[in-house]
Amino acid sequence: MTDCCQPLRYIYKTQGVCPPEIHIQISGNTLTRVRFVGGGCPGNATLVGRLLQDRPVEDIMPLIEGIPCRDNTSCADQLAQALRAIEKGDLAPAAPFRLAQDPTVRSRIGFIGEVGGNPQALRSAFETVAQAGAETVVCLGNITCPTRNNDETIKALRRSGVNAIQGPNDWAYACGVETSAFSPITASSRDWLLQLPQAYVFQLGDKKCLAFHGDFLQTLPGYSDYDPYALEINMIAGLALFMQDETVFPALAEMTPQFTADVILFAQTDRWGHWQVGGKDIVGIGPIADGTVVSVGLLQDGPEKRLFNTLQVGVNDA
Repeated sequence: MTDCCQPLRYIYKTQGVCPPEIHIQISGNTLTRVRFVGGGCPGNATLVGRLLQDRPVEDIMPLIEGIPCRDNTSCADQLAQALRAIEKGDLAPAAPFRLAQDPTVRSRIGFIGEVGGNPQALRSAFETVAQAGAETVVCLGNITCPTRNNDETIKALRRSGVNAIQGPNDWAYACGVETSAFSPITASSRDWLLQLPQAYVFQLGDKKCLAFHGDFLQTLPGYSDYDPYALEINMIAGLALFMQDETVFPALAEMTPQFTADVILFAQTDRWGHWQVGGKDIVGIGPIADGTVVSVGLLQDGPEKRLFNTLQVGVNDA
């Protein structure tokens, strides 16, 4: 079904069943992973995935094709349709990372960094950015923390409508590759994390902005230097640890004219910062909480406004 044994990932949009997406990974002609994402019975979906994992696609098709549940289809039948679409070339492999693009032009946007399963700090952060007049909020990932109960935090983010992106902890949970040391999360939380983008492009006035967590994007299967915004990701992630040292700025300034984005925000170093290099603005988003202090970022457009500010409040003061 595929030309080589390099695993390829596909995302199939379903019709007539509870889960809106099926995530499929195929290596050669073998189904190596399948997840029904976003709804349905998690127990049955997990069972189907385990029974079909590591089996040749041609052996799977007779077992699942045409099984009805409602509207003359089912989760199993939708998987069969997805595999048929892959076989015919009608379903292209998914991009190595999910890029969300928001065309809405805004003038004031709030940012929160590593939440780390801290719902109390998250509530304070929401109140702070709301008081600052933010039109929307972006969370730069690591919503989860291996040692905390993350479900309450995820529920709060889902209710808020925040534009959240994955960090490396979230990716590990979403893909089911977390270690036994990670605290468990519900299937619903895992599905929500799985559907999150890993990079977010948006407009601040006439400036195009790119937000992502950090260099874990470069480790994703199939990541390519030719992917959209790969130059920004590679340069910022590669130099992130040295951003406090201005001696790296000349090298970075040589590359920034080739950037598509005007403002790049990242959270890899767990530090707050703002640097102007080669006509581009680079913003570091730090963790949401440091002890009893909650920090949020505010990105603003306007000739008389400072582009980026960090706002701080006591966790119980907001």
